[in-house]
Amino acid sequence: MNVYISLGVAADLSKYPKSGIYKPSAPLKTGPQTYEYLNVSNYAKDRSYSPEGYSSLTISLPGDTYEYWKALKDNGLYDEEKQKLSSKIITALSEFMPEIKGNVEVCDVATPITYERFCGNWKGSWMTEINQDNFDMAPYPNFIEGMESLYFAGQRMMPPGGLPIALITGRAAVEKLCEDTGFEFVTEGFGRTFEINI
Repeated sequence: MNVYISLGVAADLSKYPKSGIYKPSAPLKTGPQTYEYLNVSNYAKDRSYSPEGYSSLTISLPGDTYEYWKALKDNGLYDEEKQKLSSKIITALSEFMPEIKGNVEVCDVATPITYERFCGNWKGSWMTEINQDNFDMAPYPNFIEGMESLYFAGQRMMPPGGLPIALITGRAAVEKLCEDTGFEFVTEGFGRTFEINI
């Protein structure tokens, strides 16, 4: 689970690294989590994300803050707290990238409540739950031997989880369906084929 902040900045930040970990002068707190470091992805050099003279940034704040954000949503303070968090993030990043200050044109804060609302994910988790005591990276199978016409796909089928995993496992399930029903599995658009064994 995490809180994911996306910024659209009217400034060219291409002189800064594509990704970096920054330590603000004061730790940033949101609910039960305190962050001494900010993990920032900078898409300023990627023209599909950042038009000339502009930059896109994302910041991920990992940790289970679901109950905190849920309580804020229930008592009507959710939007206000997201605004406060985005202001704290912008202030903290301005210590390292002064061009940001006063130039943020777009800001989006996705909380576990956002992931729950859009994806129906348990407690707003956007990746696979991993038990730290039994760290198992093995994927779940996309079918059950002896059971016909049932195939599995989804974001929790294999670590690390998320939308790319949902797409990969969906493709693998369709490939298995084609194999079982005698249809040829054909990929188009990328000029290549590849095999996924799940």
